[in-house]
Amino acid sequence: MNYSGPGGSNSPTAGANLQQRGGKCGTSGRPLVPIETKRDCFARETWAKTVQDAQFIGKDTEMAARITRAVLFTLIAFGLTGVLSADEQETPDTFFNSFYRDTKRRNCWPEPFTAPERAAVRAPFATMVINGWRRQNLLSSHYFDSSTGNLNEAGVLKVRWIINEAPQQHRIVYVRTADTQEETSRRLAIVQEQVVQITPPDAIAVPVLLTSISDEGWPAERVDAISRSYQKSIPTPRLPASSSSSSSSSGGTP
Repeated sequence: MNYSGPGGSNSPTAGANLQQRGGKCGTSGRPLVPIETKRDCFARETWAKTVQDAQFIGKDTEMAARITRAVLFTLIAFGLTGVLSADEQETPDTFFNSFYRDTKRRNCWPEPFTAPERAAVRAPFATMVINGWRRQNLLSSHYFDSSTGNLNEAGVLKVRWIINEAPQQHRIVYVRTADTQEETSRRLAIVQEQVVQITPPDAIAVPVLLTSISDEGWPAERVDAISRSYQKSIPTPRLPASSSSSSSSSGGTP
């Protein structure tokens, strides 16, 4: 296409006229622009739009990649959960309940574990108390008559004290096992009969148990003999003679 006016395509001023026509194509009121210039302007605008679209698509691609990775991670996690659930017979409800419980437990740590730890620390002291009362309520061989096998006076008093004066939670009579099974059974029967005789009708029955702990202590007869010997050896209580009164009487008064 040829332009017949000044500055046409064949004139020396064509390039200057083309350079003056900046901006969008076909929006100027100047003389007609050659087709090549419109094509070049359209190509330039199309390329700029393509670059903008490419940048936007790049951002969308990065976001899509992040979403894809998150979805894949979630699917893998649920897949592993499904495998564990199949092995442990765990339903989805059970899984979410355990997840909620574990989360709460971690947030309030160490409160859920304080009470069990304190109970574990106090457990040896409770065992010591039980062993002490078992030793206190023990009827060893010293409380049985060696000739008849019955309870002696100290044994009867010990059973009466356990039933009437010991704390309610510790009213248990322990009988030390003998050398033979027959003697052990006889001791147990004698103590049970004595407990029935002493226990009031409206009171709670006191259990009688066997134990194999060692019988420490002395026989009551030996303790009684030592006490009586001590009482006999006590000197007669009297005041000593005063020497100062005799010396003053012999010297006279000034």
